[in-house]
Formats: sequence, structure tokens, C-alpha cells
Amino acid sequence: MKYFKKKVRIGLVGYQWAGTMHSRAYRELASYEDAAMGPVMQTLVGRNEEHAKLAAVRLGWMSYETNWRRLLIRDDIDIIDIASPTASHAEIAIAALEAGKHVISAHPLALHSADAARMLAAARKSQCIHMAANHLLYVPAIRVMKQWVEERTIGELRSLQIHYSDDSLLGQAVGIGRYLAGEFGRVTAAALSEYGKEGSWQAGVSEERARAADTASNRLTASAAEQQPQAFLASLEGGVAGIFCYAPYSCGGRRGIRIELGGTQGMIRWSMDNMNQLKLYAPEQSHGKRGSRSIRCTAEEHPQASYCWPLGQTIGTEHTFYSMIGAFLQSILTGKELTPSFEDGYRNLLVREAVYTSAAEDRPVDILYSK
Repeated sequence: MKYFKKKVRIGLVGYQWAGTMHSRAYRELASYEDAAMGPVMQTLVGRNEEHAKLAAVRLGWMSYETNWRRLLIRDDIDIIDIASPTASHAEIAIAALEAGKHVISAHPLALHSADAARMLAAARKSQCIHMAANHLLYVPAIRVMKQWVEERTIGELRSLQIHYSDDSLLGQAVGIGRYLAGEFGRVTAAALSEYGKEGSWQAGVSEERARAADTASNRLTASAAEQQPQAFLASLEGGVAGIFCYAPYSCGGRRGIRIELGGTQGMIRWSMDNMNQLKLYAPEQSHGKRGSRSIRCTAEEHPQASYCWPLGQTIGTEHTFYSMIGAFLQSILTGKELTPSFEDGYRNLLVREAVYTSAAEDRPVDILYSK
């Protein structure tokens, strides 16, 4: 039997994709030899008793409940992990924090910034550890990008470009942007209808064909698509210019994200298609040999390497969850705040709402963060 310095007992609310990935992370972390804190998968919660019971067995939980409120009065629960639909996050998180439980909530933090603000207020009052889960911030290559920005590897950061091929990724793209380049000051968005005036939304694809393809794939309806902000400009800290683009008809590119950072002395690129690798251009090479080079971010000196396979092995999406959950548990052990917290989740929602307001009202929107 393995003994940890400290054990922490978890109650998971929800068992779909986020709940499944969080469960895998807890199981994996429980097997780490050097783990300072051991997660105990105490209870899974689901509204349907039959489904909850089956999910608990399938995912490795010791027991199940059908009402999340029962977790709040149990002494054998230290953490509430919220992986339920977004509309339920605020109510569960606030009640859990008031009951003295640490809370990790799936992305996005809430439906609206007003709900997120209430969650943040409850977190500050409780002094419990809180996390707004965005596993992409725990991709080792993105952590390396952040490190290089801070070290001025490419000089002064001047531009940030993020292209994402699924509208649900807007919030995560904003979170990555804030992580890499700082706070947003103003956004100016354009809606899809602005691009459709010439009758071609994508090279070689007619408007009618694009609408039909969209409906057939059960994504946005044509009327809803016209209201989606497809691109927006942002001004960030230190005069950094941000460009965010969403390609709704990027066939085969679903869940894709591409990032490019431009500095006064170089450039860094990353793509979800090759999540372990960065492209770095730094002009220190002699004339005639200048060009970008590829760097594989799986070495022991790279951030989050301890949560992944041995040096040189492929890191996948599941490892980002191991790393994220591991950081959350470590924060509980040390009592230190971590990123992304509920405050990050709240600020991301403010930016997202500003983007939609800008697209709907056809005007720039300033982002005001309340204390």
C-alpha cells in the first residue's frame, strides 16, 4: 500500500467529458511515487441514480450520490470538483465554498460574469483554494512560451495572434491570451454577417453551401452563426496588439488552436496539431542561416515535465489534465494561490462578453475589471 504525506478526499459532480478526464487525472496522480498529496476518489454525483452508479464503477469512484448538496455536510469530502453543465457551476461552487470545501470548476467558470463575480466573492471570503480549470494552460509548450515572453527571448512582445476553429474555444483562447500577454483593455469585434456580404465566406465555398455544411454537422445554425463574433482585435497590456480569429467552416480542423507571438527580436508559434513543439525564430543566427527552428518541449527542464511520460515520449491531452489537477492539489498542500483561479475565470468572461457586445453593437468595448 502506498502512503502519502497527506490525503485529500474528492467529491466529483458530473461524469461526462470533463468529469471523465478529471477522474483519469486523480487515478493517475494516485500512482505517482513522488506525489506529496494523495487524491482519494470518494464520491461521484449524478442526478440519475442508475447512470451515476455505473459511472462511479467505470471511473473508479468509491461511492455515488444523486444530490450534490449531501457532499457539503460530509466530513470525508475536502474538495468539490464541478464537472456539471455550466449553468450549475455558480450555485454549487458558492455553496461548497461556504461549507469550507476547496473547489475546482470546469471551464467556462459560469454562464455570465455576474455569476462568476459571486463565485469569486465567495472564494475570497472562504479562503479556500479555487481553480477555474483550463487544461490548455498546462500544455508544456504553452508554459514554455510564457517563460520565453518573461525572459524576453523574442524581445519586447508586440503582437499576439490566436486562431481557433470551434466557437466553444473562444473562452479558452481568451484565457491563453491573458496568460501569455496580460490583461485586455479594449476589444473590437466583427460578426460573420460582415464577411458574408460578398457571398463567399470561405475561399471556393458559396454562402448556401457553407450554411448547409454547418447545419449538417449539427453545429451553429445559419441564423445563429450570423451573430457569432468571427474575429476581434484587442489591445492588451504594454501596447500588445491581439488578433483573434474563429473559422466556423474549418472542415477537419475542429478543436484546433494556433498561436503566434511576435516580438521586436523574434517570433514563436504553436499549434494544437503538434502540441509538443514550438517554432522559434530568433535572429541570432548569422546572415544566410536565419530561420525558424523547432523545439520539442518534452525535456526534463521544461515546465510540467514531471506529470508526463519520460523524456522524449509524446505528451497528449490527458497529460495536461494530470498537470492541472496536480497543480491544484499542490496548491491545497502549500496554501498558495494558483493560475487559473476564479479571478481568471471571471476576467475571461468579462472579455468574452465584451467581444459579443462589440459584435452586436458594432463598436469598440472597453473592459473594466471590478476589484
